[in-house]
Amino acid sequence: TERDVFEATEYYKTSRGQTEGGATRMLFSHAQKTLSWDAFAFAETLLTQPVMAVVGQKVGAFGAYRDGQEIYGRSV
Repeated sequence: TERDVFEATEYYKTSRGQTEGGATRMLFSHAQKTLSWDAFAFAETLLTQPVMAVVGQKVGAFGAYRDGQEIYGRSV
């Protein structure tokens, strides 16, 4: 099992990750907005302010490590 999927599932299915009204499912018809979201759309605007980028040590399938390195690289 991929690390990102396992850890997200483990966290959100336990009491420490659950919140009242929190969702663990979504309609497929809502996926388009999620899949087309651009995390870097306003990066240059936001990087005019102080920023703290936290990047973990382990690479997973979701690309968070790569994206963290990218935003750090743009900030220095």
